[in-house]
Amino acid sequence: MCALALLPSACSLGDFDSLGAGGRDQNVGGGGGRAGSAGTAGTAGTAGTAGTGGAGGDAGSGGSGGAGGTGAPAGVNLLNNPGFESGSLEWTPIGPCTLTVVEDSSPEPLPDSTRCLLTTNRSSNWNGPSINMLTRGEPGRRYAISVWVRVEAPAAAADGGAAPPIEPVTFNLTQKRLCASIDGAGSYTPLGTLQIGGEWTQLTGEFVGHVCPDDDLQESVVYVEGAPPGVDFCLDDATFIPE
Repeated sequence: MCALALLPSACSLGDFDSLGAGGRDQNVGGGGGRAGSAGTAGTAGTAGTAGTGGAGGDAGSGGSGGAGGTGAPAGVNLLNNPGFESGSLEWTPIGPCTLTVVEDSSPEPLPDSTRCLLTTNRSSNWNGPSINMLTRGEPGRRYAISVWVRVEAPAAAADGGAAPPIEPVTFNLTQKRLCASIDGAGSYTPLGTLQIGGEWTQLTGEFVGHVCPDDDLQESVVYVEGAPPGVDFCLDDATFIPE
């Protein structure tokens, strides 16, 4: 079970490379004009005719445009703090719940992790942690997104008896988009769903960079939700990887 709380988050929804320019080649200059032909000699008292001028050289062809630069390379995790070792950073609560970075006393199968993001005080199944994607992702590009999830054991009974066993519950990875011109209060896309209990389990999905018809994207988040109200859970080792 997760232990000491480190960095609580406020309960309000927060906000979730450039192409390289190719160079141009120099234009190639035209070839020189041909020399004019000599004029004919004049007869006595008559002027000779003028020579014909040389033809102009052809213009040089334009240089070819540089190739467009690529965005983030495939296979690289674009999240800066995937294991919450530096706090919760861009993760914020959806709905009235509390996010706290805690020490992780049983990280297997994530041996490099010492902390996880604990979600508590949930009153609805859609309450949970969310990450802002507004400045992430190229429009239309596909990304593999995942996070490890574990249900936390409930407190021991008040009479000192053993805590009830942890039963697996449904978790969802959900994407919310808000294009001002078409989405109203928002558009929701399920990315993945899985039954998860008291062992670390990877919840995965595919994220597609948002495309708004009028280029008016105002909100983009991905969040973990679906467990019944009152169920506490931890997140660890989040990834967002271009395909």
